[in-house]
Amino acid sequence: MHIFRLQPKMPCINWTLTEFVHYVIGTILILIASIVVIVKSYGISGLVAGAVFGFIATFLLALNIWMSYKITCGSQPTGKCV
Repeated sequence: MHIFRLQPKMPCINWTLTEFVHYVIGTILILIASIVVIVKSYGISGLVAGAVFGFIATFLLALNIWMSYKITCGSQPTGKCV
């Protein structure tokens, strides 16, 4: 998208929302994969480690989504002096 500079060419798409949905779907898929791996990994230490790293990645992705949301759609300045 950024390489071909498609954002100015397609103004009808809300790119912020599109990116948000993309990250949410990816985070959910990593969470599901981690759950499947932890269920199937009885006694195999490599799979347990992979599942733990999957849960850590899920947490960090969710944190990234939250921080991106706060930066993009968080409290907007009203212009009033406080």
